[in-house]
Amino acid sequence: MHYLLIPFVIGLLIPLQAIVNSRLGQELGHPFWGTIINFSVGLVFILLLALVVRVPVPAVAVIGGLPLWLWAGGLLGVLFVTGTLFSVSHIGAALMFALIVAGQMLSSLVFDHFHLSGAEHPVTLWRIVGVLFIIGGVVLIQRF
Repeated sequence: MHYLLIPFVIGLLIPLQAIVNSRLGQELGHPFWGTIINFSVGLVFILLLALVVRVPVPAVAVIGGLPLWLWAGGLLGVLFVTGTLFSVSHIGAALMFALIVAGQMLSSLVFDHFHLSGAEHPVTLWRIVGVLFIIGGVVLIQRF
């Protein structure tokens, strides 16, 4: 059950994060500064949390031996946060996240189908219909 609740609660909080970060970027004069503060606070928080729960530090050899593509997560996070900072104040949180979810669903279908997510979920007619409904929701949110 908690595997369903966790992403739902995260989904509830993500628009708030985008609004807070957008306002932070406006107050600081540029969205990049909002992104920098966002990641700086996040870094300090996760370091403190790792220390409190005593998560072992990986060996330098393990970190250095990681494939380069695994480092892309940080870049993708910056693109996500900065992109939301730029767009939320122009198109609103509802349309912005409807577009994000539509894009996520399209790419997720491909990732799941080709087992890139670590799970085996082939594309089916019903999954495609589900994505089409999400795209339809984007159109409704944008028009009305």
